[in-house]
Amino acid sequence: HIVGSGIELERIQEMSKDLNNVIFYGRRPVEDMPILYEKADAMLVTLASDPVLSLTLPGKVQSYMAVGKPIIGAIDGETMAIIKEAKCGFCGEAEDVRKLVKNIKMFISNETDRVEMANNSFDYYKKNFDRNKFMNAILNSLYLCFKNIERKTEMSSMGKKKVLFILADNVYLTPYLNKYIERVQSKCDFKVMYWDKNDNEIIQSDKYIRFYEHNKLIGY
Repeated sequence: HIVGSGIELERIQEMSKDLNNVIFYGRRPVEDMPILYEKADAMLVTLASDPVLSLTLPGKVQSYMAVGKPIIGAIDGETMAIIKEAKCGFCGEAEDVRKLVKNIKMFISNETDRVEMANNSFDYYKKNFDRNKFMNAILNSLYLCFKNIERKTEMSSMGKKKVLFILADNVYLTPYLNKYIERVQSKCDFKVMYWDKNDNEIIQSDKYIRFYEHNKLIGY
């Protein structure tokens, strides 16, 4: 069962035209996702083999864990480490087709406890990706970062240091970052570069982080 679309959809449909056990559902509205997730025995996550991509964690992984689903991966780096640490599925290296096939066969075998994998998936989500815990961890890291900036500028004989922040889109984080920036702005020259993912625009602010959502300015 394949839900969604993408640049490879037509090629995959052509490859499977003689198979009667492959079903394509096309793009579905978000409202349909809970029903489709519920029907799934496991969720698949793949990425190309790339050293930069291996540092990322696709958002879908957290979504899969939030609904307590086992994960089968063909992906390197951070995601592979999390799947193994959580004991919530099987994972092979990116683009390793043979390993992916082997992992799928292992998953459907009678020796695999799929219920335990599902429980592990949800437990890992609650312990590591719960919104409050996640934001507290980020804010704690930011606090330590800014404390380090304050310490270094106080010790420096060269005066102010310039600090550059490259930020992603996060409405929950913005007010807290502004608070910490205010604390160190007298000791540091800094520019804030904000990436608006909706229109790939870089916005620069000398004092505050601007937050955009759906191309509409909603706050500073």
